[in-house]
Amino acid sequence: MEISIPPDELFLTVSISPADGDDYGALRRLTTNIECMHDEGYARHHAGRVSGWLTWDAYATDLIDAGDAISHDAVVLATTARELVDSPAAPFIDAVLLIDRMTLAVDHRGHQLTGTLVNKLVELLQLEPEETLVVLQPEPQTDNGPYPDGPAKDRAMARLQNSYRVAGFEPWGSSDVWWRPLGDFAAS
Repeated sequence: MEISIPPDELFLTVSISPADGDDYGALRRLTTNIECMHDEGYARHHAGRVSGWLTWDAYATDLIDAGDAISHDAVVLATTARELVDSPAAPFIDAVLLIDRMTLAVDHRGHQLTGTLVNKLVELLQLEPEETLVVLQPEPQTDNGPYPDGPAKDRAMARLQNSYRVAGFEPWGSSDVWWRPLGDFAAS
């Protein structure tokens, strides 16, 4: 399937702020609005959103505590990030991007935009791609939040996991968290 939007027609606006509840100062809240060009011309329209947390200190000793102070989702992502950073095979990791939610407008779903969006976000934040660990936990969303358990959620999860796989992500061990491998460092 072709990408529905050329990468140079995707525009990201990032807001970074202290993370509510993080008394450790290890994580920053990250909110990214995604816009793209209309087919008819130069007007931009809303295409989606990425939210999560960021640290420029992948080796912060209080990364897991900071995640725990913020939310269950944050501690799950931070714990996986810590496992990856501490892995003996890990290369130098400078920054960690914990993606909590990535939503795209319905007309932009299924067009292999995930990898492009993550790459553009890492570039916009001026992070080194080969030194930035990106982790996320797939959770398919409806217009009103997460899918209820059942066959529809299972189908949506399969589509979402496939899109993350195409974008270069893979599951970490037996967990529900996915990560983007760095160079030669891949799951063992």
